[in-house]
Amino acid sequence: MDPRFQWDDATETLEALADDLAARVRISLPVKLTKDSDGHTVALQPLIKAVQKAPDGKVSLVSLPVISDIPIQHGGGGGVTVTHPHKEGDEGVFLFSHRSLDAWWQQGGEQPQIDARMISHSDGFYLPNVRSTPRKLSNVSTTSTQIRSDDGKHFSDWNPTTGTISHSVDGGKHVSTVSKDGGITHSADNGKHVVSLTDGGISLKTAMKLAMDASKGLDVKGPLAVTGKITSTQPIGAGILNGALSGGIGAIVGTLITLGVLASGAPSERIQQARYIINAAWSR
Repeated sequence: MDPRFQWDDATETLEALADDLAARVRISLPVKLTKDSDGHTVALQPLIKAVQKAPDGKVSLVSLPVISDIPIQHGGGGGVTVTHPHKEGDEGVFLFSHRSLDAWWQQGGEQPQIDARMISHSDGFYLPNVRSTPRKLSNVSTTSTQIRSDDGKHFSDWNPTTGTISHSVDGGKHVSTVSKDGGITHSADNGKHVVSLTDGGISLKTAMKLAMDASKGLDVKGPLAVTGKITSTQPIGAGILNGALSGGIGAIVGTLITLGVLASGAPSERIQQARYIINAAWSR
């Protein structure tokens, strides 16, 4: 018994009653998941122990029972919802409902209260990801919004100041960035392969062989500058001349085109391929 009940003092009596009433009012509790969620409801273990007083006045701390079948609060609205997995051991907050949720939970819409209970452990909502200090995130950005893994190795970053959206995986091994000033950049394998699309044009850099498979051909409009040797599995220009050139004038034009295309080859290769293509053209 509270010692204050042992004296006939109105003020002490009212204070004791107020304390008892406050102890019965529940608002929220930190909790953790006792098992993986199905994405709709969770089972929660309250992380604040209750004070239990025995008839002899002895006080002890006891764990509160597991709270089951609690709806998850998913962020969203307007037809869009953000979801994520809820795993055993995740922390959050259990928010008590003032009235019974049973009818609303089962049918939705405005429903009558079918049970007289109030502020019960049976009624409430789970608000995920409120963390205790031992589980706090490291390297939290204070200048941008991120969707990230807890270890920070994978994230999407939205920076309103720089106007940049970045996606990074595997600790920055692969990065895609969209910037209001820098255009679009895709970087793979720690920068070994980079594709950039900017106001100045499109650039491609790779440390390995670049293969292109275009079953219907490749069309290039505008000047084409190539640095380095050009090789082909077939004589360059043969496809252009076959069926397209006929007569003496055509052959002369074809010869000039062929010699121009072969300008980047070695002298012996140029003479050999030019001879082959000219003979093929004249033979038609």
